[in-house]
Amino acid sequence: MKLKKIAILFLVIVTALSFFYSKDFYKAYLNIYYREVIKLKYDDMIRTAGELYTAGKYRELNDYLGRVSQVFDESRDVRFLQALALIKLGNEIRGMELFLASVNEKNITPVLFRDISELMFSHGSFGDICGLMKKFGPGTNPDLLFIYGVSLVKTGRDRESLGVLSRALKPGEAAFPRDRLYDLYFHLGTAFENTGDMTMGLKYYTMARNLKPGSRAINEKLIKMYRKRGMFKEADWLLRNSQ
Repeated sequence: MKLKKIAILFLVIVTALSFFYSKDFYKAYLNIYYREVIKLKYDDMIRTAGELYTAGKYRELNDYLGRVSQVFDESRDVRFLQALALIKLGNEIRGMELFLASVNEKNITPVLFRDISELMFSHGSFGDICGLMKKFGPGTNPDLLFIYGVSLVKTGRDRESLGVLSRALKPGEAAFPRDRLYDLYFHLGTAFENTGDMTMGLKYYTMARNLKPGSRAINEKLIKMYRKRGMFKEADWLLRNSQ
């Protein structure tokens, strides 16, 4: 007991010194505290972190992981849990960076994969999405196929996107809310146009406009497409009726 008090006193002194000298003192303190005083085991650390996450104590979890990461600094599990905590706390950019650096087949779940993909999509991280989808695959999930397909279009991989976006439509239009269905048709039209298939491009642009006739983006695409195909009357009519 006396030895433990001496160790704790030493740790307090080291902590104070860490403020004046360097992070190395703080790291040394944490290593002694967690490894020698409370003898924290890796599995116990992961279990504690998991319990904090499940309980919704994200700030407490982030603080805890910030400390134990000094001890288990090479742990992919720690970085993965830090990523989830940061995302929940609103630091989504840093959270996504840590997530991409630490995710693997053991810690990813279908629900988490979908949620992270949606988050990355909302931030416009199209290149990262393509990398993530290549690693784990979208499967047959319509939303994941949509996210992957649009990300391929956004990164200039139009030909590859055609198959992915077509697969997204297999369950039918009812699988998507109206806004997402519009985006799917819009990007299918873009991919067909960019690969030289103007007939299919026009088809999907028209389908997109039927969902959002007031959309400036789709009207501009259609006017451009009409002119490319020599359909000047249609282009002029749409120009007059979309302003």
